[in-house]
Amino acid sequence: MESAHFYRQAGNMAMPGRGSPMPQPHYAQSPVSYKSPQAPDNSRKRTNKSSSSRQAVPQQPDDGGDPSGDELDDISARDIAMARYKRNHDYFSEIFTPYNADSIVPPPLDISQSKEDLLQLIDEQQQRAKEQQEQHDNKIKQFKQEHDQFWKSIAILNEATSLEAIDEATQAMAATIGSKVEHNTDNVYAIQIPGLKDEPVVMPTPPTNQPQQPSSEQQQPLSATSSSSSPSSGQQQQQSTPTQPSHLQPSLPPSQQHQDQQQHMQPSSMINDDDVDIVAPLFGKKILSSLNVPRRYSIPVILLRALSLLPCLLGFTYNTKAAWNVAERDAGGAIYLYNTQADYWVATLWCALAGYWSWILMTSMIRRWLYHYEVNNAIIRLLTLTVLNWSTSAFISSKGGSPTKIWMTICFVLLVCNILKLVIANSPKYHRKVEDVSSPRINLKSTAVKVLVLPLFVVTCLTLYVGIRQINTLLYTTTQLMQHQPYLLGIKAATAGSPGVMVLILSSWSKEGAERRQILRDSSLQLLGSPPKATFRFVIGQPPSAWMQATLGPSIVAESNQFHDLLVVPTSDLPEHQSYKTFAALRWSVDGDYDYLVKTNDDVFVRWDQLLSELALQGPRSQYWKGLVYRNMAWNFRNTKNKVNVDFAIPVLPSFTSGTLYTLSKDMVERVVKHDSTHRYSRHDDENLAFWLFGTAIRPTHDPRIQDLEQVCENDLLAKPFTASPSLMTAMYNNVVHGRPQCAGLDLDHCAVCYPCHGKNGDWRSLGLQCDTIKGVSPLNSGYKEIADGVVKDVLPVSDSDDDDDDWIIDGILSRKTSKYSDGDDWSLVYWVCWTSHPTTFTERHWRALEMVWVHEPRAVIFMISNTLPQSFFDDYTNYGYNIKVVHFDKENLLNWQWYFGPGTKDWLSDWDKWEKGQYFYWHLTDYIRCLLLYNYGGTYMDMDALWIRLPPDTNMEFIGSDYTSVESDLQWTLDDTGLYLPQGVMRFKRGWKLFREMAETVFSAYTYDPDCFNCGGPKAITTYVRNHRHSLESAGFTILPRQVLYPSSYLEINKYLLPNPLADQELRTQLMHTSWNIHLFGKMTNGLAVQRGSIIDLVLRAFDLDLPHSSAKTGEIVSSTATRTVPMRLMGPRDYIYRAHSMLAPSIVVDLDSAPGKLQGLNVVYIRGGPPRLAQVTIDVEVTVGHVLLQNGGQQPSIKSSVLLNDVSQQHVNAVLSSLVYLPSPLHVANGGKDRMHISVSYQDTSKGAVVKDTLEIAVIVVEAEEN
Repeated sequence: MESAHFYRQAGNMAMPGRGSPMPQPHYAQSPVSYKSPQAPDNSRKRTNKSSSSRQAVPQQPDDGGDPSGDELDDISARDIAMARYKRNHDYFSEIFTPYNADSIVPPPLDISQSKEDLLQLIDEQQQRAKEQQEQHDNKIKQFKQEHDQFWKSIAILNEATSLEAIDEATQAMAATIGSKVEHNTDNVYAIQIPGLKDEPVVMPTPPTNQPQQPSSEQQQPLSATSSSSSPSSGQQQQQSTPTQPSHLQPSLPPSQQHQDQQQHMQPSSMINDDDVDIVAPLFGKKILSSLNVPRRYSIPVILLRALSLLPCLLGFTYNTKAAWNVAERDAGGAIYLYNTQADYWVATLWCALAGYWSWILMTSMIRRWLYHYEVNNAIIRLLTLTVLNWSTSAFISSKGGSPTKIWMTICFVLLVCNILKLVIANSPKYHRKVEDVSSPRINLKSTAVKVLVLPLFVVTCLTLYVGIRQINTLLYTTTQLMQHQPYLLGIKAATAGSPGVMVLILSSWSKEGAERRQILRDSSLQLLGSPPKATFRFVIGQPPSAWMQATLGPSIVAESNQFHDLLVVPTSDLPEHQSYKTFAALRWSVDGDYDYLVKTNDDVFVRWDQLLSELALQGPRSQYWKGLVYRNMAWNFRNTKNKVNVDFAIPVLPSFTSGTLYTLSKDMVERVVKHDSTHRYSRHDDENLAFWLFGTAIRPTHDPRIQDLEQVCENDLLAKPFTASPSLMTAMYNNVVHGRPQCAGLDLDHCAVCYPCHGKNGDWRSLGLQCDTIKGVSPLNSGYKEIADGVVKDVLPVSDSDDDDDDWIIDGILSRKTSKYSDGDDWSLVYWVCWTSHPTTFTERHWRALEMVWVHEPRAVIFMISNTLPQSFFDDYTNYGYNIKVVHFDKENLLNWQWYFGPGTKDWLSDWDKWEKGQYFYWHLTDYIRCLLLYNYGGTYMDMDALWIRLPPDTNMEFIGSDYTSVESDLQWTLDDTGLYLPQGVMRFKRGWKLFREMAETVFSAYTYDPDCFNCGGPKAITTYVRNHRHSLESAGFTILPRQVLYPSSYLEINKYLLPNPLADQELRTQLMHTSWNIHLFGKMTNGLAVQRGSIIDLVLRAFDLDLPHSSAKTGEIVSSTATRTVPMRLMGPRDYIYRAHSMLAPSIVVDLDSAPGKLQGLNVVYIRGGPPRLAQVTIDVEVTVGHVLLQNGGQQPSIKSSVLLNDVSQQHVNAVLSSLVYLPSPLHVANGGKDRMHISVSYQDTSKGAVVKDTLEIAVIVVEAEEN
């Protein structure tokens, strides 16, 4: 049977576990066996067929790339496939045998010999076996000798490089082995290698008679064939491989040669693709072996082997990432010991070793399982082993600790597993056949040494090296080990000047540091004066290494002996330990006598002359902290690639001052060094200072004159670094001492942070920063919402007439920074209005809007901000004593007056010519100016179409009006879902509200301004800001008035107030006068509409009319009731007045809209209309029947009758006295109600007529008792 034949052939195969045969030299290998020509041919056909079939498929090399130290590594893929094939056919043979097991009858035991005969036969057989064994040993010994002689001859033949040498070698070979050796070139041919089917079979051309010359590169002998006959007929025939060169092939008969050639040319027919999966080499080497499993199992096996590397890959990734993001701190010192960067790098080495051993273990075991089990069972075992590998790695990693310790433990487990695999898995009881096992050979050349011992030795040595290096580094860099060492060199310091200033300059142990120190002594520090007005020390730490101490130590001591300005503190001197050095220097300084401490670096040029003069001017202060302020900065803003936040574990840093230069009062230094809590340190001392002072609730003061960027320079800078070019500090010093601008000739044209960038390079906003001139620098776009600090007002300088830095815009009244009313109780008397249109568009309605202010508050000071109206435009009003000033502005004036909030608004004003072309520019300019005026000066801003009908009852109330919008798109920025928003037509605030500064610097910055957005700088901007900070604003006194107070009608319905209305007087008296203070006409909607007789606006204009003669801006005609400049005086006031008493038990009202009781306001206001501009003498008499009256501006006491005599006054003075009139009812009337009468008279001497002009007013007073709620 064919199966039986297969078994016989398989039975002659080398058993697995015996090892590979010794490789043959390349010239001794042949595609056919070495045979004697006289050998019988009875088995040639079958033998050659079987041989050629094996030769047609090149023998798969074992997975030499995956050694594991196991003897089963020598099993080739072919052996595994053949063993699996044999086992399957054994199963088939037992199942499909033609004999029934029950029908098999064992033969009878027919033994005729006796026991003694059998024992004798056994002895004879044993003796014969012993003799045969001796014969066999002799033959083996003889065969080995002939074998050695044969291969020595072959080696000599291989070294032959010419025909003569080949002849000599063959003759010597024939003499040695006793066989005839011939060589010729007649049988040279090529065969196709299986697996390379795309390459065509190329047959060589017939040889010629001319001999071939040897190759100059390979120096091989001429192509020839050679055959030899073995002297022993019992020797095993040698097989050749397809890689056999053709110059040594046996000489065979032509018919047999042709037959063998045809057999060699048919390799593909002998290969079963379903059973064997040949993986093509990648770049000449196999990267992943399929282990010759069926094709459908190839990928799962490879993936399962690769999955064993997953824990190691995860560990390698984690440790690599952690190594690049290790905490910037001295490993926590003696209290907290954190892993260093070296720890993580060593852990990655152990991760790689663990991955390598995992791969070796998986590969070795899958080979074994594929040899002994079915593929499915082998895969299940491999999957189980992989899961165990994962579980063990996860369990060990979950225990935490040092990463090196974790992965050393995992490697130890894998090492034990590999050793057990070598020692135990090779035991005979784990194999079906004892001959499948051979004892492992452990020596320097074995794979176990290469796989286990050598990698472990290398990684262990590297770990020891890193550990020793870390110990040496910690000795010179760990600050905790130095804390008990003393301060060295210049430890004694005496402050000079008043206030005393201590200067700490951080330096380093390096040649560059020494050079920078000398440059500072020759330049910047010269500005301290001679003798110095401040005490300074260069602060350095302990030497960073023994070599540095030996090389630079003597020069450091010599430098200290020469200049006496070095201080060696007991901390590390490494750059990442700068916080330690700063803290140690602060601790040293706390025992000194000084008022201020200034910290800076040795690469910073400081204008010490200017800094000391400013400190002397302000004198000693407490809780003082000043520098370039950074706020709301992300914890990794200096290095955004850093993703591991382990220092303080907060997303945003507290506000801190740049380490370039900051100033602290001594009490702040004591707060840092004298509290008992544990100090934590990060790489940057400026950030650390903020954490040390975090609990004090003291905010640093921003000073933009301190810069961190090297490529910037401004002529008013206080400090800037020269890290890359310290020699430029000398050039800047020369500029200062010679009176030149300090940046002259430095070629530093980049824009400094928080400075305007108009006409400069390198806008600092491109760095993702924004600047608040008060609070400091912050990120332009932050991933975290800024938390409001509750501070809604800025502290502005008070009015100071002696301030040389504050120029007057209007002498004695208005300066660049403040006004004489801004900081007093009369701040509410200031009114601001803007006019940017042509003077001819200033209509009568606008004149009357101004008059209505003085009707209710004659003392009001109106500043008309205009770029079109002349200074004399309101002379007719000023002649009557009313205070109105025209402030003419243009681009140059705004810049000269410093009417900007910060660098963004300054650049916006500088680009005036660019923005002026926009259709909304002057509306935006008005929005901007109103913000600046209220921020710098405070007061009331009003549009020119706002008509006051009565004054707010509380002169200290700060308010803004509100209105509603029905436009759907506006609901995105309104205060609530009802459409409530804040128009800016009328508002009153004290100076310093930072909402105006922040809003303007955002909207009107040259880098965010939108010239095509009409509403972006008006209601939308202020409403959005208030919505985000409403609670803080209202807590500080920011009042949002109900809509009807300032805007009783919306802009869509305001035209009804200009139309005749029979109920206009009733609506005005019963509604508007109780709920409103002002009527806004929305000039954009009503400027083209006439005020018709009988309308509400008509009644208002006639009720509040000073009748001041003035020239029409359009026609020049006199406008007055007489159309002349002579207007008779009339005393205006109500015919009756209702006094409403307030109950002491009434609930408090958040916003009281009613006038104070007894104060005649609104339609009850008393004033004189017309008359001459100046009055030589005026008498004002007020008398009541029951109650009392009080003229507050007349210096009188409450009485039944009050009289005031005024000399040489204007109409404004008379009305100021009348507006101060207060009626005080009797207690009986307050309790029960009642009536009273008030008589008012005003008389003056008319010099033109020589007569006394007098006008009187009778007012019926009704007192209403308080209502009980």
